[in-house]
Amino acid sequence: MKKNLYTLLALTMAVMMIMAGCSKKEETTTAAPTTAATQATTAATEATTAATEATTAATEATTAATEAPTEATKATEATKATEKVETTASTAATEAPTEAPKPAAKADLVSIMNKLYDGLTPGENCPFVGQIEIDGENSAFYVGIENLQCKQALASEAMMGAIAHSLVLIEAEDGADIGALKSEIRANIDPRKWVCVGVERDEVVIENVGNIVFVCIEENMADHFRTQFFNVVK
Repeated sequence: MKKNLYTLLALTMAVMMIMAGCSKKEETTTAAPTTAATQATTAATEATTAATEATTAATEATTAATEAPTEATKATEATKATEKVETTASTAATEAPTEAPKPAAKADLVSIMNKLYDGLTPGENCPFVGQIEIDGENSAFYVGIENLQCKQALASEAMMGAIAHSLVLIEAEDGADIGALKSEIRANIDPRKWVCVGVERDEVVIENVGNIVFVCIEENMADHFRTQFFNVVK
């Protein structure tokens, strides 16, 4: 009886050991697939994340590639706009009407003539004189040239005809041949136009400063008036 009891107890313990072993095996078998599945899921998630990041990177690259031509296009358009403005400005400047050059102001021959007599007293050391504007009709009498072409001319002559005194100022045209004008006056002027008084032809003073020509017929003071002319017209 006791032997049977020991045998039954041994069998019971054996069965319990077998069952415990099976239980551990099942737990190991169950745990292994669960861990593998978890690792597989993690790997899949990481792969998905990597794919998402790759897609994002590709999208950003595409956007950058798209924006680059756009910026280049904007730069090109800005350059074209600038060139158009410059072309328009240049065209406007070219097409703008050219302002007509203003005529050069005439010399104040009256003021110059008056200064030639500075320091002299009419009736004492110079004659009483009158000023006459020279034009195409009377130019031959004063300088020996008919229809004198100039900007303006002025004569100062003794009011008494028996005195050889004549000062003439001529403002020649711009670009005029002053040398030729002086030679023409020298060849044609009448230094004895008062008939009974006058000077020799080579005694006639003909000088110039720029385009202002001075002609002097004077019996006694020709050198004085020459000096005055150069002092006044500089």
